[in-house]
Amino acid sequence: MIQGNMNSDNTHIAGLTLDYGPFAWMERFNPDFQPFTADSAAGNFSFGHQPAAMQVSLETLGESIGCLVRAACQEQSDRYSTVDMINYLDEVNMIVQHEVLQEYAHAFEGMAQKKLGIAYFDDEVFQLWQELEALMHESGADYTMLFRSLSEVVSTSAQGEEAVNVIRPTLYDARVLLQRRGGGG
Repeated sequence: MIQGNMNSDNTHIAGLTLDYGPFAWMERFNPDFQPFTADSAAGNFSFGHQPAAMQVSLETLGESIGCLVRAACQEQSDRYSTVDMINYLDEVNMIVQHEVLQEYAHAFEGMAQKKLGIAYFDDEVFQLWQELEALMHESGADYTMLFRSLSEVVSTSAQGEEAVNVIRPTLYDARVLLQRRGGGG
């Protein structure tokens, strides 16, 4: 499901999206897919930009927390120094700028492992994932069905042409497979 308007007023402090409208299911894979018609030109909330949209939402949250911290430190200047305030704000910024990105990368790797049916994630697997995304985009793969078909390939130990035949029905334009395999088109 794609959240069509995942901005700061629709994001929970735990990083969950709260407003499920407009939303849509993406059948034909397209990283630029966007169910929010008011954002169709910019694509700020498109499928491929959702990690960046969440980052902006968390930065906005960090700025809001910063305002609260500044106000609390000013109100209780006998308990909190300017240095305390600066250290705390630096910590919030570090979390938003670095730890969130690390957590996203970890979650992405876990998702890719599950979808590909592998037990590890490294540079080679990341390259495989990028190639698969390009294939999905070029062929207009049915996002959900392709991964279901890949699980069938793994469970039956299909290889070569047999494996290709299992995933072929999930592609809106299967000619892309032939072109990628040098079979013309």
